[in-house]
Amino acid sequence: MRRFLTICMSPLVFAALMPALTAQQAAPAPDVREIIRRALEAEEQNGLLTRPYTWKQREVEKQLDAGGAVKSQEVKTWEISPLYDERYAHLTRKNDKALEPRDQRREDERFEKFVSKRKSETPAERKSRLDDLKKERDESRGFLRDFPNAYNFRLAGEEQIDGNATWVIDATPRQDFHPTQPHGDLLPKIKGRLWIEKKGYHWVRVDAEAVDTIAIGVVIARIHPGSRGRFERVLVNNEVWMPRRFYFNAGARVALVKSVTVEQVVEFSDFRK
Repeated sequence: MRRFLTICMSPLVFAALMPALTAQQAAPAPDVREIIRRALEAEEQNGLLTRPYTWKQREVEKQLDAGGAVKSQEVKTWEISPLYDERYAHLTRKNDKALEPRDQRREDERFEKFVSKRKSETPAERKSRLDDLKKERDESRGFLRDFPNAYNFRLAGEEQIDGNATWVIDATPRQDFHPTQPHGDLLPKIKGRLWIEKKGYHWVRVDAEAVDTIAIGVVIARIHPGSRGRFERVLVNNEVWMPRRFYFNAGARVALVKSVTVEQVVEFSDFRK
């Protein structure tokens, strides 16, 4: 929805005053690269604020046929909690039903094994584990450092999302980009549209589309061009932006043999500290 301009005068009065507005009086257009730079800074801080939170995560994965009809579907609901300085995913429901006794025993055993291992680790083992976790986080988010150099950005307009004024920015891959960070080589294969809220420069929504084949592992899968995704966030407790919904629709070749079309929807809820 396009952003509506709220004014305290009638449309006729506003129209009459329009010719009087000069270029000097009009607000200057924002520097789109400065918006991106500040958004990346805000993302670093927001990531720290998410750590004490727990939430529910409902995942729906569908396999589709060539006509888009559902061939199979699996639904899993998880409780995501901070535990021993990392996030633990506890499976609570399958296909929107309580776990079968066998699955519940397996999940309980997995949890007990996790807790037992963390309780018995030495200070050196704990430090090594936390160092590994930090390295994983840094690598998984490292591509954001390449992000500003990987795209040509264009301010496409403004919109209101959930009452938040946002800039709408189109990101088109640059042909002369050379990645310097882990996973940075994925960026030229994806184009996108970003919604960044004006108040704190946080990412509210991201639409992405593959424009080239994306390889996952050596022989795990190949994501086809045209695959699309959308990621949405919501402001929680007026302090942190948390994921609200993730949608992904992709054509892929699995193990270089089997062609599949997958639709995945992940919904996040019940955020609490």
